[in-house]
Amino acid sequence: MRETPPVPLQKTMKDIQGRSDVREVDLQRVGVKNVELPFKVREKGGDIQTVLAKLRLSVDLPRHYKGTHMSRFIEILEKWKDQPSSNHPLEHILADTRKRLNASRAHVHVGFKYFLKKTAPVSGQESTMGYDCQFDAMLCEEIGYDLVVGVHVPITTVCPCSKEISVAGAHNQRAWLRVKLRTVPGTCLWLEDLIAQLESFGSCEIYPLVKFPDET
Repeated sequence: MRETPPVPLQKTMKDIQGRSDVREVDLQRVGVKNVELPFKVREKGGDIQTVLAKLRLSVDLPRHYKGTHMSRFIEILEKWKDQPSSNHPLEHILADTRKRLNASRAHVHVGFKYFLKKTAPVSGQESTMGYDCQFDAMLCEEIGYDLVVGVHVPITTVCPCSKEISVAGAHNQRAWLRVKLRTVPGTCLWLEDLIAQLESFGSCEIYPLVKFPDET
């Protein structure tokens, strides 16, 4: 009689992160960073701009948890990357993160290059200019939703010393305005408005494409 071979036992992977931690140490940020994905940003005019974003998504880790589910952060980002974001949709990402990871606080950072059309002041030549922008949002039980919008805007400034000693004109110098603004709950801060306001602080805007009439 032929003997039936024994059925091998299936081993299951131990859920280490689900175990309790006796070290009594809270961690403020646990998650993923430098995740590059296509991301949709809603423009002020209503259109949608698809950008290449570098994202960071994290939650707090209370002392009684040994770890968290890292793959769920990617699942959440993949789920929401096709939904247009400006201000409020980021709150939905954070709410989803808190729920799925059972966390009281969640953070998301979205850094990207935002493109705007520029028109030369005299020749009227159109060109496209990119601005480094970022959204930093947080959602927690105590404070609620908090959003900080950041932009880097290049401008030119007239050298005051050169202007003082010059008869016919003065030289310009390149400068960067780096601004982060905390938004007021219930309002929407459009990137177009913020960039335009910062550009007005310089002596002249930067144009990627200019012709001779624009330089005289």
